[in-house]
Amino acid sequence: VVVITRILHTSYFMHRSDGSWESNGSSPAGLDGLMEDRKGRADLLWVALGANGEWCVRSKHGRVWWEGVSVEADEALADILAEDGENELKFIDFGKDDTYFLLHK
Repeated sequence: VVVITRILHTSYFMHRSDGSWESNGSSPAGLDGLMEDRKGRADLLWVALGANGEWCVRSKHGRVWWEGVSVEADEALADILAEDGENELKFIDFGKDDTYFLLHK
């Protein structure tokens, strides 16, 4: 399974079910740096990108990184992840005007 997320008209971020990934063009601020810091590890569970530079990444090991999100989304993500394993972030999707859909357990 391959998930391809388009960034603008000429860029993309491709995430494969084996956790590997590939990108072409310009990614949102901070995402390129995260991927470089992670040295190409093939352990991504999902990648969510928004139209206004928002992004969130979850690894198969449960680590979550995000940037460019609204204050409200930032607080919601931080609250979910602060609950010491009682909650698990399943996915987030970003919409227009700082809206988002958050799925957690």
